[in-house]
Amino acid sequence: MKKLILILKKIFKYSVLTYALYMIILVIILLVVFGIICSKKINSEFKPNCQLDTKWVSDNPDIFFTVTDDGKHNICLGEFNLNSKIINVKLTIGPGRDSSMIVDDYDAMVINNFEYDPKIELFRGDCEFHETKCVVTITESYINDINVDDVIEFKRVDELPEWAVTE
Repeated sequence: MKKLILILKKIFKYSVLTYALYMIILVIILLVVFGIICSKKINSEFKPNCQLDTKWVSDNPDIFFTVTDDGKHNICLGEFNLNSKIINVKLTIGPGRDSSMIVDDYDAMVINNFEYDPKIELFRGDCEFHETKCVVTITESYINDINVDDVIEFKRVDELPEWAVTE
């Protein structure tokens, strides 16, 4: 009987140790997964569309937009100077932790009665948000002058440059 009790104690001891080891491994896995999820730092308050009544400019290529309130949401509207042709654009920045930006031809959106049409999209990219700048790395482009992996840097400005002032 003593042998049986000793064997049961050993089994119990190893069971507890095994269970503790599994729990430690599980905690480590959860911490690693959480770290990966949180590693892409998204400063939502720095997203341009969260900064109402601001102006943003990129000098290469020449794009500017302003952030205004349409009564329901903050929207980013501006102009894109593409080979001396001015295209009215709408920039859509992903919500929450989404760091994507899509630049659409706004006039085409109006003509299309604001219904989705992939033909109105000019380009899209992933953003890094900072307090006074937004750096976009292009992931898809539907125009010749902007290529995948190009980087566009928008800077927040107090006044628009001369080329961006419309008459």
